[in-house]
Amino acid sequence: FGPYDSGYAVRRTLQVLNKFFNLRTCTDTTLYNRTRPCLQYQIKRCPAPCVLPIDRDAYMQHVQEAMMFLGGRAEELLDDLDKKMLAMSHEMNFEMAAHYRDQIKSVRAALERQQAITTSDVNQDVYGYYREGERVQIQVMIVRRGRLEGSRSFSFTDQIWEDDEILSNFLSAYYQREECFIPEEVLVPIELPESEVLTELLTEQRGTKVRLFVPKRGAKKALLETAQSNAYHVFNDKHEKKTRTQELLEKLQERLNLRNFPARMECYDISNFQGSPIVGSMVVFTQGEANKRAYRQYKMREVTSQDDFASMHELLNRRLKRILEVPDEEAPDLIVIDGGKGQLGQAVAVLEDLGLADTIDVIGLAKSRVDKVGFQDESVTRSPERIFLPGRKNPIIPKQNSAELFLLQRIRDEAHRSAIGFHKKLRRKEALRSSLDDVKGVGTLTKRDLLKHFGSLKAIKAASQEELCAVKGVGTNTAKAIYEHFNGPSA
Repeated sequence: FGPYDSGYAVRRTLQVLNKFFNLRTCTDTTLYNRTRPCLQYQIKRCPAPCVLPIDRDAYMQHVQEAMMFLGGRAEELLDDLDKKMLAMSHEMNFEMAAHYRDQIKSVRAALERQQAITTSDVNQDVYGYYREGERVQIQVMIVRRGRLEGSRSFSFTDQIWEDDEILSNFLSAYYQREECFIPEEVLVPIELPESEVLTELLTEQRGTKVRLFVPKRGAKKALLETAQSNAYHVFNDKHEKKTRTQELLEKLQERLNLRNFPARMECYDISNFQGSPIVGSMVVFTQGEANKRAYRQYKMREVTSQDDFASMHELLNRRLKRILEVPDEEAPDLIVIDGGKGQLGQAVAVLEDLGLADTIDVIGLAKSRVDKVGFQDESVTRSPERIFLPGRKNPIIPKQNSAELFLLQRIRDEAHRSAIGFHKKLRRKEALRSSLDDVKGVGTLTKRDLLKHFGSLKAIKAASQEELCAVKGVGTNTAKAIYEHFNGPSA
């Protein structure tokens, strides 16, 4: 076997779950804020528990069936579905019988797509291990009742310990997770010094005997070799990707004549809308990839008018001051500003004021714009994306399909998305606060419970007093006050 594409298997499994088990796929936030069914309800893939009353027992039955499918109990599930199909047929409910028939076909097709790699019915986790220096790759093949259901990859750096100690510590942490399923057999490529202790721990957690061992021959040995091969291939793929990223960043440094290698890039964006709060975002790319833990979002403190230049100046000043004031604050190698000369000028001014102009590179990335509209032939031409550098009059015009420009566009678009998302979040909070804060008896917890119960401010406004009383923590007087606030003469 070659490297196993677990992503494909997961996508196909989710398609089966979504199509035939009628479970919601939305997040809790979406669930609590919807006011009408979505498209999934229209195509009969979700019962719309967000807005419609549904039978709890029936929904939980769907959940149990999905759990059986995911837990490798497919044959048991098929028997159960077959009985339901026959029962519906006898009751002349042919629509439901056809639904169960299609569900059975889909489950069988999903089983056929899974690789049958052993004749054993035992559930197994098979570990592959590959190492070069201080970099380690661990691959887990998930085998359930003889079928390969997926795999997981784990990469580690700066590992100075021995192989058996690394793998032993990994297994201890991996199986301590609350949601983790512990199989009957755990196949590992090397002897572990604490295998007896670990076996006892796994047995206690599972409730039945667990075997942890290194297979020496036969099908299990071949299975382990497959996991080892997969770990090697994944390690090489990641190494090649890292090499390509390194080359890309070196090319970007050379093309823009940067002083620093752009290992850490930060991009900033401002968002404002019709007098609502002005906000800014900072996104960080480390070694060419988004580092979302380092993202930051800001509300403007000094700027109150819609002045993007002043807002950018305040945002950069607050961010870069931390580099001077906080000892462990990591500084960017390159700052990317969404805009042209004006926005770039604000960034340069802040860097010079703080004495950082000689240590941090900065560029401005200006979006393409419409250059000419032909009224006769309705043709439209657009200027290329441009990169502005400090002290340079004319912008650099990069190749419009180059990997360097694509990387800069990614970080700019991510900054824009982050700023817009933060702005929308603040506006939603402000809308709810301004509408309910004037109602006597409505505090923070009551507002939260109202929104959770009704899903939106619009639904709260449309609710009757009786419906408002049904909300936890809302008494008769509070319900009356809310209703009159939105429906009374002064509403």
